[in-house]
Amino acid sequence: MELPSPIAKESLRKLKTTGGEESIEGETTSSGVDNLTKVYEDYITKNDPDLDNVFGASDNCPMIYNPGQLDGDNDGIGDECDLTPNGDEEETEIAATTTPTAVCDIDYLDLCDNESDCNSADGYWYNEQCNAEPVVVVVRCSEEYLNLCDKIECESLTENYIWESEQCIASTTPE
Repeated sequence: MELPSPIAKESLRKLKTTGGEESIEGETTSSGVDNLTKVYEDYITKNDPDLDNVFGASDNCPMIYNPGQLDGDNDGIGDECDLTPNGDEEETEIAATTTPTAVCDIDYLDLCDNESDCNSADGYWYNEQCNAEPVVVVVRCSEEYLNLCDKIECESLTENYIWESEQCIASTTPE
């Protein structure tokens, strides 16, 4: 059984290379690099690391070449990776060689180590980590955020702050 390759997104179909000049949606550069090939190679590396032309979750043995996707015991683990491919009574485990080399992506956001990678993986960067959902930060009246203080909050900060002209400001009274 051969599964079809994924269909390129519209943005990939718009990318063209002509005579050393690249064009995407009206932008042109003269780097001479075929960006479409680079995009394709990056996509394949990420989604079909064993190069068997079976992509993502459809690949029952993602790190070992097995284009036939044989699964003799129907446990969802390809025979090439299954320690018990014939359905032995032992507990079925995935062979150690199938542990994918995980990279920062939507499934492995904890591996993203900077904001740019996190954003590329459709994550949300906050407090030096990549999150699946945006982090809502509630900012309250403080010495750093005096503009958020009302009169009572301002006066309760410390004696270094006063409420004047409808705002919280640093006191000019020498101590």
